[in-house]
Amino acid sequence: MRARAHQHEQTLGRERLAVELARRHYLDDESMSDLATVFGISRSTVSRLIALAHERHWVRITIVDPHHHETESARYLRERFDLHSVVAVAQGATDDVVDAVGRRAAEFLLATIEDHQTVGVAWGTTTRAVAAWLRPTDRVGCTVVQLNGAGSPEDLAVDYSMHILGQFSSAWNATVVYFPVPAFFDSAGTRTALWKERSIRRVLRAQRSCDVAVFSVGSTNAQPPSRVYAAGYLSTVERRQLQADGAVGDIATHFYDGTGRTDRIHMNARASGIRPDALRKIPERCCVAAGVGKTEALAGALRGGYVTTLIADSALIDSAAAACRAD
Repeated sequence: MRARAHQHEQTLGRERLAVELARRHYLDDESMSDLATVFGISRSTVSRLIALAHERHWVRITIVDPHHHETESARYLRERFDLHSVVAVAQGATDDVVDAVGRRAAEFLLATIEDHQTVGVAWGTTTRAVAAWLRPTDRVGCTVVQLNGAGSPEDLAVDYSMHILGQFSSAWNATVVYFPVPAFFDSAGTRTALWKERSIRRVLRAQRSCDVAVFSVGSTNAQPPSRVYAAGYLSTVERRQLQADGAVGDIATHFYDGTGRTDRIHMNARASGIRPDALRKIPERCCVAAGVGKTEALAGALRGGYVTTLIADSALIDSAAAACRAD
């Protein structure tokens, strides 16, 4: 009985601290780094407690953008999946949809990332478009972490992933933590053995300490096709197995079905990307997606709870909202 009372008291203390941190961060404009110093806790603990305040609906933030009107579909997705925000990007007649969405996501990130934050990046076609629009800021002490391996049976693809991470790093003058492993291992046993190495454990710890994750959703139906499907990462046999397992998309090379579940998909045992359960623990998970070909993949990611902020073109948001309404 006494132990239960003590546990209850600890929980109350944590909740009160979460509220106090959120109040001082948002109302008094104190940075997370300053709060960490004042309260004698780590920067990541401050971030997670503020995220707890968001999850418990103790924080309400309203941003009025005179150039942005929330569409009905965006509002539906935000409310149904309790997202922080949904940005529907209107595509002009001559715009490249991936480029337009990438530009808007870059603006969001440049305004969002704070000093001493750790940002996880899953490389791909869409995050490459985001990286191209990033501009240097005066942030200090930031870290950029690679969330998924880049090697394939045909090409190590090191240059591709390094270029994207380098652009993210340059925007915040950040240290980069690379992940020098294949996108998919030939066997699950190889991954298990490699995950015991100290150098790899260091990367995995960095991934788990992320304050923000930036990723897209992969799909076989997307145009242009997601890189993991178009650059020799998957054999014909593997594609057939994914289809048989009901995979509709992937985040950082971990596949999921239409409900967001990952446990029934055999390929995931050989994937190098951040595990879905670890991804969900990152406070801000920014999904950037473009093209209606990603409708199934985006709907599955939303149902799986992998997204907190969504930035996508209006047509995809409309299509995903319609798919989710049909549940």
